[in-house]
Amino acid sequence: MPGRGTARYYSIRSARHAIPRRGSSLSHVPTAPRIFGSRTELAQAAAEYLVGVMGAGVAARGRCTVALAGGHTPRPVYERLAEPPLVTRVPWDALEIFFGDERAVGPQDRNSNYRMAADAMLERVPLDPGRVHRIPAEQSDRDAVARDYERLLPERLDLLLLGMGADGHTASLFPRAAALGERQRLVVPASGAGPVTERISITPPVIQAARDI
Repeated sequence: MPGRGTARYYSIRSARHAIPRRGSSLSHVPTAPRIFGSRTELAQAAAEYLVGVMGAGVAARGRCTVALAGGHTPRPVYERLAEPPLVTRVPWDALEIFFGDERAVGPQDRNSNYRMAADAMLERVPLDPGRVHRIPAEQSDRDAVARDYERLLPERLDLLLLGMGADGHTASLFPRAAALGERQRLVVPASGAGPVTERISITPPVIQAARDI
């Protein structure tokens, strides 16, 4: 977020007020944002934080389920996870990778969230391809794709990465979209702004259930 005469980069973990939650609180609710002086500092701190969360998840439950975000901000974080020294600290053989949303494009399209994550990290690390669950959002029956994908999701994600667009959307939950009020479905077809408007997205119940955001 640019300031007057300087640039500051913010990383905000699990804001309780972001999406109403019933019954229990999120795992990590900060009292204040963490502010970094550069994108480089933000990416390094975020990557180190993710290594810690993944290691703790594996220690507690034997595996760690992770849903990745697309967009520009996560790419340098993924790149750091795929490089020394952090790449040797990630428990790759115990990770299960999902995605929070995807555009209606194929896996090699430059607008694909999967392609960005694959280029930056997934194809550069010792991760079993069978543990990477891409959303095939390019298929014509997106409702069927959404229903198939929600059956793949765990009851609770251990780690969910979320970005925020200029209009305030996260995943592909855009302002005033009907999906913001979804309380039953876990994954739905969605529409939004940008060069590819048709998408598939997780819904608020998935976000609310995640152990760490």
